Formats: sequence, C-alpha cells, structure tokens
Amino acid sequence: EDWKPDEETGKYPDLDPEPWPLRPLEEPEPGKQTWVARACGTQCKSLAPVALLSLEFPGAVVAARGTKFVCFYHGWGNRETMLNYTPCLHPSMVMPPIRPDDAYKVFVPPPATPEGEEA
Repeated sequence: EDWKPDEETGKYPDLDPEPWPLRPLEEPEPGKQTWVARACGTQCKSLAPVALLSLEFPGAVVAARGTKFVCFYHGWGNRETMLNYTPCLHPSMVMPPIRPDDAYKVFVPPPATPEGEEA
C-alpha cells in the first residue's frame, strides 16, 4: 500500500484494526480501593522500587523505580469476585476406570542358563 499521508486530512492511513477489540472499563465504585502500593526496600525507602498490585484484576502489576517503570499482566481478564470457584471434574478424574489385574502384571523372563546345564 501507499504509506503517504492523506492529502485532505494530513493523516496516515490506519493499520489493520485490532481483531479482538478491548472491552470498555467500568468506573470503580467511589471510595473503593483498586490498587495497593508497596515499597520494595527496607533500608532506604526513598530509592526503593515501588510495586503496585491490582485488587480488581489479580495478575496486574506495575513496578517502578525513579522514572522507569514496567506494567505486567498475567491472567484471563476476569475481575476478582472473592467467590470460591471449583471447576467440575470429569468422572474419569474422580474415579479412574478399574482394569483387570492382568494389565498391571510385570513379565519377568526366567534367568538364562548356559547350554547343557539344567536349572
């Protein structure tokens, strides 16, 4: 394609659109804390790196020191609901199928004897 700005608007053409658009974020409840900040040093806290942990999206972390920072997210994009969740187990995981005893037997060959000798 031709990557020149549009003559009328002066803007460059858009790249390929995002295949999975991001869902809009909802505004947090007023007064609800959504992040926890912790200094990661004990001796000189003014120079220590700072970590921010999200309470709303577990796995979202921001680490910063001075003017440098990194944002990291590891998760499925699900909000923290504080509800316990246990996935359903397949019946074969709860009770494996019972097999006949022959399936678990180990074959041990008899020891070899030199020719001409009897065991």
